[in-house]
Amino acid sequence: MYHSGEIRWFFRDGPKADVDRWFSACDTAVSEPPRVDSYVILPRCATAGVKIREGNIEVKAQTQAAALVSFTDRVCGYQDAWVKWSRPASDPAAFLAAPTIPERWAYVRKARVLRLLSLETDEPEEIAPRSRHLRAGCQAEKTDLGVLFRGGDDMPPEDDWEQAGRWWSFSLEAFGPPGDVGELLVRAGTHWFGQDFPATLHAEDSMSYPQWLASLAEQAD
Repeated sequence: MYHSGEIRWFFRDGPKADVDRWFSACDTAVSEPPRVDSYVILPRCATAGVKIREGNIEVKAQTQAAALVSFTDRVCGYQDAWVKWSRPASDPAAFLAAPTIPERWAYVRKARVLRLLSLETDEPEEIAPRSRHLRAGCQAEKTDLGVLFRGGDDMPPEDDWEQAGRWWSFSLEAFGPPGDVGELLVRAGTHWFGQDFPATLHAEDSMSYPQWLASLAEQAD
């Protein structure tokens, strides 16, 4: 079981170049190879999510309602808290094709860049992602996104990604003891946004992953 405090922004356009420069200025930032996550579409649901990620089935539920927070006069958004359960899927393809599973899924191709802040002491310390196990910390993530909607047993072929909806996101995800993740997120945001963060992030672009996917699915209908 994994507890997190999160704040996310999603864009079609926006301050991508500024955010890219912020990540590239950090020697410990890590770029990951692209992957595709498969999400169950839960209509009009902003508080729960089900997905298959790299062979695991993950279920995520909101434990603290979204609340508007402002870090500076240029950065504000909706902060919430989540709990996630994950277990290996012995046959992800069979799960996707099962008759009891909803017919419509969102396939999301992600290419992520990460920074990581240790919050185990009073003085935040930036370290390389996955360089050591942390009891408390916060990950900053910029993700290029491609989104396709289709039946669960029909993984999109490579050519179809040319027609995918193009988005990108920026997020902070704090982790640690369940009762502390909100405070840890505020500490991390105060540290990063109060220093050299170059972009303006507005509340109207801030939402959870389930809320974002549900809104895209409605628009695609």
